Amino acid sequence: MMQTVSNINKSMIDEILSEIQISDSKYEEAEQRYNAVGDWLNRKDSKVAEFNPKIYSQGSFLLGTATKPVTKKDEHDVDIVSELNLSKKTISQSALKKMIGEEIKAYAEARNMENEPSESKRCWTLIYANGTRFHIDVLPAIPDNRLFLEFRNDARLQSQWLETAIAITDRTHSEFDIITDDWLVSNPKGYFQWFKERMIVQYEARFKVLKEAYRFEVEDLPFYKVRTPLQHVIQLLKYHRDVMFENDTDNKPISIIITTLAAHAYNNERNLIDALVNVSANMRSFITKGYDGCWQIVNPVNPNENFADKWVKNSKLAENFFKWLKRIEKDFSIENLTMGTQPLYESFQQSLVIALRQ
Repeated sequence: MMQTVSNINKSMIDEILSEIQISDSKYEEAEQRYNAVGDWLNRKDSKVAEFNPKIYSQGSFLLGTATKPVTKKDEHDVDIVSELNLSKKTISQSALKKMIGEEIKAYAEARNMENEPSESKRCWTLIYANGTRFHIDVLPAIPDNRLFLEFRNDARLQSQWLETAIAITDRTHSEFDIITDDWLVSNPKGYFQWFKERMIVQYEARFKVLKEAYRFEVEDLPFYKVRTPLQHVIQLLKYHRDVMFENDTDNKPISIIITTLAAHAYNNERNLIDALVNVSANMRSFITKGYDGCWQIVNPVNPNENFADKWVKNSKLAENFFKWLKRIEKDFSIENLTMGTQPLYESFQQSLVIALRQ
């Protein structure tokens, strides 16, 4: 870059990043807790043990892009999948969700948890004791090969991204209570592989350095420890969003859209500032419009899914997203980052940065 970002601004960004970063101990705590759920589902007396339950994380904790809650009232939200080896020909969504729910309730009771698990339209939520700022959303699922069969010859997609697709429960689905092939499809493992591929150059470079420095065995080096500029950029963008929409959380840009657009725009920049400037400037170019005139942000491992589909029914979501996008294009432009500290103070609201330390 011809212009140079001031050392003050670099230091401020590094400081913000260090304050919003999830600690290794919090990642380890999350892993221990969801592994404990997996052990419970696989115990001898479990009603679902015969279906070989598999528990794995999804979302920001899987991708290494989680951030601390902006305010003390918020909690760490850990998303996990509970996948049973069953077929859609033998079970309904409601029956699967009930089976998992009974075991999740039994788990909470056996652990003397203060809060009873709650049910949302797709998940069961384990709420941990007051003060821990922690809850786990458990998504019931079964294997699904529809994406592989439909898109295995699509040159845009790698077959290994498709092979891990799952069918998930949703109680608002019209056929929730009957045995049918028509379930919602998700693919968190495939998305993880795509995301890793988008930053593979920097991931492998950092993996090598960490492995040599700490003498890790390959299997002992968790993904979240290999933090690339892309992961840091996404954390900064998500925090910027959280600050900007602190008073309108229901209509703020969702993390999967930010993550997807940022990963598309990332060019394996080695330097964090270069990555932040490039991603902020180019995210817009990966938003398209369909033949129906509706905005499209396509799931890179499921072309049938549009992450912006809710924008049709709630125009505030689109309005807020483009308002935020315009703001980051300005805030993280190279011109802005060479001007001194005031623009960044305004973007991140220094009072909130300080509050995170308390």
